[in-house]
Amino acid sequence: MLEKRSINIKNGVLLSIGGMIGSAVFSLSGKTIAYSGPWALFSWLIGGLILLGFGFCFAKYVELAGTKSARSFRFFINWAYIFGCISSTSFSASYIGMYFSLIFPGASGIKSVIAVMVVIVTLFLVASSIKTSTKLNAVLVVLLCAILLFYSFLLLFSGYLDLSGMFELAGDIVPIPSIAGSIPVAILAYGAIVAPAFLRSSLLKVKGSESRAVRLTMIISMALTIFLYCFAIFCTLAVIGKQQLPANMQFAPFNYALMMVGAPQIVNVILDVGAIFALFTTVIVVMRLGVNAAIEVFGESIERLAATEKVDAQALSNRVRTYVSSAFSLLIIMTILAGDFTNWIIDQGAIINVLFIALVCCYLGFNTKVDIRWRVLSFVIAVILVACYIPSILLGGWLIFVVSAVYMLLGALILHLMLRHA
Repeated sequence: MLEKRSINIKNGVLLSIGGMIGSAVFSLSGKTIAYSGPWALFSWLIGGLILLGFGFCFAKYVELAGTKSARSFRFFINWAYIFGCISSTSFSASYIGMYFSLIFPGASGIKSVIAVMVVIVTLFLVASSIKTSTKLNAVLVVLLCAILLFYSFLLLFSGYLDLSGMFELAGDIVPIPSIAGSIPVAILAYGAIVAPAFLRSSLLKVKGSESRAVRLTMIISMALTIFLYCFAIFCTLAVIGKQQLPANMQFAPFNYALMMVGAPQIVNVILDVGAIFALFTTVIVVMRLGVNAAIEVFGESIERLAATEKVDAQALSNRVRTYVSSAFSLLIIMTILAGDFTNWIIDQGAIINVLFIALVCCYLGFNTKVDIRWRVLSFVIAVILVACYIPSILLGGWLIFVVSAVYMLLGALILHLMLRHA
């Protein structure tokens, strides 16, 4: 068998938080506040709980994914996940360049160059020792969590909190459409796919039940992330009060809250640095997961090649990881340099990610060997998530559906060829 690089629960939690906490909370929280007002806090809480539920479903899938009956499903799940990883990494690397230009305005002309450099650095981390990238990710996650807590406590003790708008919620009719409309944005900011899927069986290796370890790690990481997000958004809402976010600040609510409390400019810089940390951790985690998914897809073919040519399996495994990582990086760099193409790849990645979720849930939902509770939960989660993403997916136009179909048909052809030569 090819080498499966593994992590323990502690590093699994850090990897999960690093993959989930991205710059989206710094920007997309403003969109939910503008749409739902103080009720946006509930959208973020519900979105986190939905993903936690799917995390349990994914843990059950990991437990069953090794069976022969799951082989085709496992292939298509990984095939969809690979595209989602390429999309997410391209987006994150591009926005690192953008946030860097906010700190250093003179660098606005080299945003793409910065993004490409980030991808190249990540390539060396992913292709080399897993311990190196895991330790770097742990440091970045700790710094990022510290920045979010620093921001939240700064607002909390600023003396500018206006809780009147929050307390009036008890007397209002619950605006279900507004809350529901903000849930997709919140789910996106949680790193919709990274959140439940970071714990792949090829990464996690602990004593005892693997499924139990996945659930435990998911609960810890999701609980910490939900707390950090909701605490920061609560403090932001408490400062903004009944005011409406200005149009030019809807994607920078944290910066607007800092401006209202008269925070020095250095605090805004620290916040932008936090966004860069968030994006970089996402790039590291998602690229590594994508590489592992690709190796899992073609793992059996690689093993047969090693046996046929009498090549050392360990040496071949390291060589394949380098080749796959390089191919990933090349595709991501091409996407970054394509300019406007980045927006399209994000829309395309959204529908592929939803397809990934649907495949996992359908596998559990239609599996008669699975307990009825898991089957019901899988169907409910699938319906909710797909329904939440429908508006954003439709914005991509009909072309993304055609490309998705072609991509999955290509996967079917590859699977057919692999089974034929098995």
